[in-house]
Amino acid sequence: MDILGVGPLEIVLVLIIALIFLGPNEMIKVSKTIGRYLRKLVTSKEWQTLQQTSKEIHNLPNKLMREAGIEELKEMEKDLKEINPYSIKQDINNTLSQEAKEIEEGISAWTSPSSPSSREEQMVSTEEKQEKTEEKTENQTET
Repeated sequence: MDILGVGPLEIVLVLIIALIFLGPNEMIKVSKTIGRYLRKLVTSKEWQTLQQTSKEIHNLPNKLMREAGIEELKEMEKDLKEINPYSIKQDINNTLSQEAKEIEEGISAWTSPSSPSSREEQMVSTEEKQEKTEEKTENQTET
């Protein structure tokens, strides 16, 4: 972990050098003095303003993304309000009724008895189809 570009081993080295040059008694006095100045600096209004500005700059991209998302949501809300829910419901009902009619017609074609002439026509057409398929298979086997 670097503090202002200075690693922990470098900090220890500076403290050892300061202890050698200042001595133990002077080191305590200097440490107290540095502590007082740092406390004054941290509790000052300028430092608080600097910290607050730093946090705002750090959170600015997230804030901008949230605001952009809110604007998009408002646009979507307007679009949804413009859509008439009753027209959508009518479209769905019309589609469902058409599908139901088609299903009923299909079912009635299978379940209702057909006229004898139409049955005969169906039988003749199926016989003709069978004959044609037989002829095709014979032709294929001959070649």
